Amino acid sequence: MIKQETLADLISNEIISQPKGEKVILSKYNDWKIEYFVKWNSRKVNLIISAQVPKFHITFDNCVIKKAKLISIISRYENYKILGKSSSISELLLADPTSRSLLKGENAEFELKDKNLIYKVRLKTSDKTSLSNVIILIEKLTEKIDLII
Repeated sequence: MIKQETLADLISNEIISQPKGEKVILSKYNDWKIEYFVKWNSRKVNLIISAQVPKFHITFDNCVIKKAKLISIISRYENYKILGKSSSISELLLADPTSRSLLKGENAEFELKDKNLIYKVRLKTSDKTSLSNVIILIEKLTEKIDLII
C-alpha cells in the first residue's frame, strides 16, 4: 500500500504547489506498464490512467464502458452502457465491484483499446483520499484481469 500512497502524495503535492498544471507519471505493477496523466486546475483534477497489458499475444476488443446517465435518472439505480464490442474483459468490468466503484466517479469511464485498459475520471482537487483509492483499485483490477487472460 505504501507505493500507492506515495504516488498519490506525489500527485497531491504537485497539485498543492501549482494551482494549474499537468503531469505524467510512469509506473510498473505486476508487469503492467501504467501511465498516469493528471491535469488539474483550482477545482478539478482530470485523471487518465492507461494500463498496458504485459502479454504480447493479448489484445482487447475496443469498447467504452460508462454510466448511462439518462437511464440511471429514470430508473433510479445505476446503469452502465458498452459502446463497441463486448468481451470477457468488458463483462468483468461491468460485473466486478471494484470496477463498479470506479465507475461511480464523476465522468468516469473505462476504455479497452488494443493492449490498453484506460480509465478516465474527474476528481475534486482537495480529495486526496479518492485519488489514493483510484490508484489502489486500478492495480487490484489489473490483478483480476491477469486471472482471466
